[in-house]
Amino acid sequence: LWGFQHFSNNLDTGTILVWVKRNDNGFGTFLSDADTAWFNKGHGVYCFRDMSMYSNKDKLHPTQKPVPLMMWCIKKSKTTDTVLDPFLGSGTTAVACERLNRKWIGIEISEDYCQIAKERIERERQQLKLFK
Repeated sequence: LWGFQHFSNNLDTGTILVWVKRNDNGFGTFLSDADTAWFNKGHGVYCFRDMSMYSNKDKLHPTQKPVPLMMWCIKKSKTTDTVLDPFLGSGTTAVACERLNRKWIGIEISEDYCQIAKERIERERQQLKLFK
């Protein structure tokens, strides 16, 4: 649950993920220096540092997350689970699922971002075929 701090009074103890990031989102505006997420499994705090996340030319979405970060999150689920991303954006969660050989469902309201995600996922699948 990203942005868990807004709901923390209603959540049981679990693992807290702190994503330390560059705050320049690549779109000429600045966002927070860190984002937090909550998991209902485990305990403690995990800090993910990714200061060189993307060059501006690689940034596809204003709130794009690094693939290794999403892979860490997905690994917290069961391998037989289906991962749901109701805000697919540029498809980072789907790419992470492809790399981990996990089932996934993505939902995105923007047709433009749907196309970006589709192309990105297709490139990922082609890349994965090279190594099989």
